Amino acid sequence: MAVGSARIERLLETLRRELTMGGTIFSGLKLNIETITEDNKTLTAADSGTRFLFGSVSTGTITLPTVATAGSGWHCEFWLTTEGEETTITAPGTDLILGHIVTGADNNNRQLQPTATGNAPFEAIVITTNAKKGT
Repeated sequence: MAVGSARIERLLETLRRELTMGGTIFSGLKLNIETITEDNKTLTAADSGTRFLFGSVSTGTITLPTVATAGSGWHCEFWLTTEGEETTITAPGTDLILGHIVTGADNNNRQLQPTATGNAPFEAIVITTNAKKGT
């Protein structure tokens, strides 16, 4: 019995478990890119895999989803597009975040962020007003 490509596509789209593909290469996938224009933005589990462009608001806060809501493997990128604006990326409640920042001033070395301060370890990444936009 032959199965058409439309049927296979529908089966893959509704798959509710992980698939081990053994070296298969996917092509034609597009990166989700969103420009943040609000002063405050709360991300959701559906935002996983998105590249966020920010810096066009005077002061902003980006709140990540909770670990329980986001689930395993949740990730995103933040790219500064306008210099001179301060933005804080925070984790909700007692959830902690871990990431890295790449800076041109440090020869594109990755810096582990955030750094623990006082009794608030890994709760926020602050992009200061002297940060340089990505290229």
